[in-house]
Formats: sequence, C-alpha cells, structure tokens
Amino acid sequence: MQKVNEIYKTSILPLGESEKLELASLILEEVAQSRKGRQISVGDKTKARQRLREFAGSVSGGNPNASDNEKIDKDLAAEYLNTHEDDV
Repeated sequence: MQKVNEIYKTSILPLGESEKLELASLILEEVAQSRKGRQISVGDKTKARQRLREFAGSVSGGNPNASDNEKIDKDLAAEYLNTHEDDV
C-alpha cells in the first residue's frame, strides 16, 4: 500500500483547486459518518481544531489589506457616492 505522501504527490497534487476541495469534502463527510455516535476525545478535538486553524490561515488572497474593514468601508462609501457620470 502506498504511503499517504506518495498518494498525495502522485494523485492529489496534480489536481486543480476545486477538485482538491471536492475530494477533501468527500473525505471529511466519510470520516464524519464513520464517527457518528462515537465520542471524540478532548485531545482529538483540540488537535482537529488546531489543524483547521492552520489550514484556514494558510489561504492568501494576495492582498495584505483584503480583510481591512475600515478600508473596505471607505472603498464602498466612495463607490456609492460615485455617480459614474464621467464613465459614459
């Protein structure tokens, strides 16, 4: 049986982002179903939560100010005030 890293390198890594997300969803669904009705230890919950936080923080949109709410509000206000009359 192939090791997980080998499977990842040969079969998963070449996939596109949407296929990887679909695969991850299928795996999580299957694991959740297999654990239905079983108690999960506090340690396992803590480890899973940490892995989720690491994954969620690993995505970058390329713009360091993308989550700057004050800038977003300012940009929205400027756009709402713009009549776009000079664009015609």
